[in-house]
Amino acid sequence: MRFGILGPLRVGGEATVTAGRDRTILAMLPLQAGRIVPTEELVDAVWEEQPPATARAQLQTCVSRLRRRFTTLGLPPELIVTDPVGYGVRTAPGDLDAEVFAHKVAAARAAVTAGQLVDARRRLRAALALWRGPALGGIAGRSVRGRAQTLDEQRVTVLEECVAVELRLGNAVDLIDAPRRSGCGGADPELPGLGALSAGAVP
Repeated sequence: MRFGILGPLRVGGEATVTAGRDRTILAMLPLQAGRIVPTEELVDAVWEEQPPATARAQLQTCVSRLRRRFTTLGLPPELIVTDPVGYGVRTAPGDLDAEVFAHKVAAARAAVTAGQLVDARRRLRAALALWRGPALGGIAGRSVRGRAQTLDEQRVTVLEECVAVELRLGNAVDLIDAPRRSGCGGADPELPGLGALSAGAVP
């Protein structure tokens, strides 16, 4: 997996981009994978209300630095796409953990609809296992955090769905007594306990 945003930012499997502006730019691109992010939007994400007069030039410098970093990681620098409007990131199936998560969740929901609860549980657990912590943890900034919050909310929704499936399979005792052992939610201390969630779940 080339890009990881379901937790601290990762590129090529490693948390390798440390410069603050570079990290913000690189976070914004996979958050909107499949589209060109306008230059103005990237400038706002990095500098918010106080962009310098040289913001566009500095943005170009950051992108050039990111491409060089990609090269050192063995990634094609052309994964970052330049467009007259702005920049984007080119991803293939399986490159971005958030897209893999979405596909697994969609398959799990289809399995629930078909009454295949064991298969749904397996797929939900696999989706939740992709998470390494809060989305893009450690990156501040209004634009990044707003979009990351949406991902975090999706995670909690899927966690609730996993609890509901476990309850329908008769695993209520396991969820309350050993919530993390069930496989739903991993070991992230920032997630709500499954015992608390199960009290409000509809079996």
